[in-house]
Amino acid sequence: MQDNLIIRSRAILPVDRPPIFNGALVMQGDKILAVDDWAKVRREFVGTVLDLGEQVMLPGLINAHCHLDYTLMAGKLKKPTSFTSWIQSMIKQKRAWNEKDFQDSWISGYQKLIQSGTTLVADTVSHPSRFDPRNLPSGPRLFPFYELIHLQDTPLDANNLTMSARHAALFEKTKGDKAGISPHAPYTTSPELWRSLKRAPTLCNLPFSMHLSESIEEYDLFKHRKGPMYEWFNSIKHLPEWGTGSPIQLMDQAGILKKNGIAVHVNCLDEGDVERLVQKNMHIVHCPRSHAYFNHPTFQINDLQSKNINIALGTDSLASVTDEDSQDSLSLFDEMRKLLEGENAVKPESILKMSTVNGAKALGLHYETGSLVAGKRADWISLPWNGKKESLAEHAIGSLEPVSCVFLGGKEISG
Repeated sequence: MQDNLIIRSRAILPVDRPPIFNGALVMQGDKILAVDDWAKVRREFVGTVLDLGEQVMLPGLINAHCHLDYTLMAGKLKKPTSFTSWIQSMIKQKRAWNEKDFQDSWISGYQKLIQSGTTLVADTVSHPSRFDPRNLPSGPRLFPFYELIHLQDTPLDANNLTMSARHAALFEKTKGDKAGISPHAPYTTSPELWRSLKRAPTLCNLPFSMHLSESIEEYDLFKHRKGPMYEWFNSIKHLPEWGTGSPIQLMDQAGILKKNGIAVHVNCLDEGDVERLVQKNMHIVHCPRSHAYFNHPTFQINDLQSKNINIALGTDSLASVTDEDSQDSLSLFDEMRKLLEGENAVKPESILKMSTVNGAKALGLHYETGSLVAGKRADWISLPWNGKKESLAEHAIGSLEPVSCVFLGGKEISG
């Protein structure tokens, strides 16, 4: 049997219960045995003691939506005049890259995450060849969502579906972890794609994430049949054929919204949309820096939370981050700070949950990670702290100090 490792810290933020001052976390192997005040732990447990000193411990951060293979596109795109013009610039940039460019970009992003305390990332993989699960570099736990795109009135590439299913199975076999699918968005998927997915249970039954109602241009495309996105798709003869209504309404009517699925962004809501998300127990991922970059409509976080919708945070990609927001930083701390500074009055404690336990809930992993509690995985980080007790969560979010320690499954991977 492995010896206990007892980590003492000036403060611990378990996230799902009040902070512990002069606390300790006991772990054995990859599991947490106890989280309590130092005096009680010292009486009840024996083991090797690691004293962090003037530090605050908290769960490893969970990035619930990311595009790692676009990391090195930071600063390469001009500030867009519209969301549609940004998509067009992205397509041009992607066509200029070769496969090595994408792979280098993916590895760069994957390694950046650990530096800022991310221990689990949901990555939207634009092509299965971007990474090999049998040969991953040191980094966070990975939950890949394999992206699927099919424009209206184009041939459906069945090989892409087959490859995604094969890579998802390989990932689960190699890593022992889940993988999912990410049909990109209502405007980049077709009824034909969804019919094919329903005939392929190995894909259709996987966890599901989708960009949904991200921009006013997407909303106008479907609801009013007008605007820059409508004009673009009409000009290239690929208008989506989902009908007329809000994106959320149309996806619900088509039977696409899945129980416990993930809707990314959700910035434009129509009457009845919130109820549709509630009925399907959908999770929402908000990306504050990307939201600010595009100047999207106000994210209705308070209304959504009042309906008990689970909201997590993601970084999106560095291709949609402004210069002022540090284009080299793929950090959930930056996302939390952006949300804290925003027009919505959100408490620091709530924001911290969005980057930890709420992300775990969105990925169906909240029973094993996302908070510091006995029985869960020993995924935790620490930050320097010697401030006031009443501002602990706010300090953790606002700290510009480097993350001191990162433990993933009981093993130190940075520190």
